[in-house]
Amino acid sequence: MKKCLVILAKTPEMSFIKTRLAREIGKDKALEFYQLCKACLNRFLNLGEHSTYIATAEKNGIKHPFWKDFSTFHAEGESLGDKQYFIFKNLLVKYDAVVLVGMDIPQIDQTLIREAFDNLVTSDFVLGPSQDGGFYLFGSRRRMSKLIWSETPWSTSETAEEFVKLLKQEPVYLRTLTDVDNFSDLKVLIGEMPKEMSTAQEKIVGWIGENT
Repeated sequence: MKKCLVILAKTPEMSFIKTRLAREIGKDKALEFYQLCKACLNRFLNLGEHSTYIATAEKNGIKHPFWKDFSTFHAEGESLGDKQYFIFKNLLVKYDAVVLVGMDIPQIDQTLIREAFDNLVTSDFVLGPSQDGGFYLFGSRRRMSKLIWSETPWSTSETAEEFVKLLKQEPVYLRTLTDVDNFSDLKVLIGEMPKEMSTAQEKIVGWIGENT
């Protein structure tokens, strides 16, 4: 199976980063957290198990030095749904299975990514629900109608539920994790870290301890 992991992300200096968190702890601290999240993604590079890309929200983000260690492409579209549709429509032509995650889930480890891809061997869809009603991970081996992406109410407590209804097929569910949006989410994140943390994950736990 030819596999691809995609991280959908905004680029600092080009887009507002972690806006809700920034209102509580300031823009500089929010950027520090974002940079630490990026460091947690480095373990997915050069593993040989799957291709890994950053899908930038901005067209010019693909050449930004913030992503210098990553392969990048621009996720075209105005809305979040449009961008996700673009990613799956284009990559499922080249790959047998595509898994998409966000930047701000540093709890993810390679075991979870392997679990997602393993489930896509026998199932069309896999979904990692988040505590706020959305989802932090979605994987597919089948292209989907644009209507699914355009009709889903994004950034609500019903996002995952409504998205699954539109799929008209139950995905395999992974464990629920917290998508960090607010200051109160930071301490919750610590309890969701894997037992064997990477160096980058240990750093983010230390940073949270210093700032909460």
